[in-house]
Amino acid sequence: MTDPLRPPLSRLWSSEPDGGMSLQLSATIEGREHEVLTVLADPRDEALWVALQVGDTRVQIPLEILRKALEVAAEDVHSAEWFARQDADASGF
Repeated sequence: MTDPLRPPLSRLWSSEPDGGMSLQLSATIEGREHEVLTVLADPRDEALWVALQVGDTRVQIPLEILRKALEVAAEDVHSAEWFARQDADASGF
């Protein structure tokens, strides 16, 4: 397995054809800019959505769901090394 890339990121505000605005997060990989995700508003109700490319399919997920997942992740996602340290501390070794 290869190590994941952690490229520099940039933000770009874009005007939408309907007059709205979207926010794109891009990564620079091998000197080229690649879209990572775009936050956009639904014109019907102003709900915010995050658009991602999954294979050949453009997927949109509610920003609020992503926000909640990130909040949970910030508290509960840890590396295997972290869990090993917790187990060692609990056993007193």
